Amino acid sequence: MTEMEVAIAMARGLVSSPAKIGSVTLVKMRVTGTGMAYRAGLKEYVWRDPSEFATDEFAQRCNGLPVVVDHTKSEEELSERVIGSIVYPYVDGEEVWAIARVFLEDDLELMDTTHTSTSPAVSFLDPDEIDVTKLESGETIRIEGKPTIIDHLAIVPLGVWDKGQDPHGIEMQ
Repeated sequence: MTEMEVAIAMARGLVSSPAKIGSVTLVKMRVTGTGMAYRAGLKEYVWRDPSEFATDEFAQRCNGLPVVVDHTKSEEELSERVIGSIVYPYVDGEEVWAIARVFLEDDLELMDTTHTSTSPAVSFLDPDEIDVTKLESGETIRIEGKPTIIDHLAIVPLGVWDKGQDPHGIEMQ
């Protein structure tokens, strides 16, 4: 099997994640969830409509995304934290998942121990694609439309799209 055939088989649940084929290691990870979630650090409820995020168009926009350790704020941080890239994104129900090529074996341990979930970095340059309402409690409600930019996929200890459950954004069997 080629690396792409292994990636497709992994997406279909026929090959366990992670899988090594020659010098290539492939890992299954969630790109984004949809529906309502809560960003505790920002005291913010966020809504992502499946009709905007769980689409083939959104998934294809993720092809080639860098996979990084934690979110980055600059190009320098990005270059220092890249551990892989998305090679096969796809829609799975109301979420977008992907198969990532991870460059170093050491990064697999990180994904198996401390950084067991994911978080996509998206930007909204069109103000009509985002609606933020401040609540009396100090919290906000953020309704996200179609993002202008999908910048990277971060591996993190707990992702927003875990929705308060145990982290489950990276499949490590």
